[in-house]
Amino acid sequence: MTEVIYSRKVQYYETDKMGIVHHSNYIRWFEEARGLFFEKNDLDYAKWESFGIVVPVIEVSVKYRNHLTYGDGFYCKVIPADFKYVKFSFDYEIYNSDTNKLCTIGSTSHCFLDKSLKLLRINHEFPETFEKMKKLFKEGNNSEPPGIR
Repeated sequence: MTEVIYSRKVQYYETDKMGIVHHSNYIRWFEEARGLFFEKNDLDYAKWESFGIVVPVIEVSVKYRNHLTYGDGFYCKVIPADFKYVKFSFDYEIYNSDTNKLCTIGSTSHCFLDKSLKLLRINHEFPETFEKMKKLFKEGNNSEPPGIR
């Protein structure tokens, strides 16, 4: 399992009238962190799209524990959680950089589609990508789901 840490400061436009980060921004930060994860592991979105692979978000979960405000530094741990041939998921933890307080936890699930938006079995059509994904995710969590052969 390979963990990647993404960090930056909260921008003013990301806050609401109460002066705290609007809840929707945490999901954006998950995406920014996930993009960094793929980039660092030579699996970035641009490369996938050039191969005709589309990777939509199919599920998001977020739990808010503590808030962030304008100017706060934060870091987001992106942790590969599960990989099952056509579907994969990540877990996320966002911390305040100054206090190391856990602010948010979450997860996202994704699938592989081709350009016509049909499920794509990357193990058959993109074996190199499949092998990279297998190595990046937890051992034992990459079994082939029933009906996918």
